Amino acid sequence: MVIQGTWIGTREAIDVLEKLLEHIRAKAVRFGMLSNQHAEVVTELAEVIEFVRANATTAQTFNFSVVM
Repeated sequence: MVIQGTWIGTREAIDVLEKLLEHIRAKAVRFGMLSNQHAEVVTELAEVIEFVRANATTAQTFNFSVVM
């Protein structure tokens, strides 16, 4: 992931993640076939945003990956 992943600026990452979270909330996007994991995804994404914000002063780039 370090070598092959796509790294973006921390500020850009925060903007993208915030827009993604806003869209997921506004459209009530469903996650999961058997049960809706919407709340869990929203919680995790909000935690990621806080993590990036907390490290924005020391990290210049960010790599977001989804593990399923």
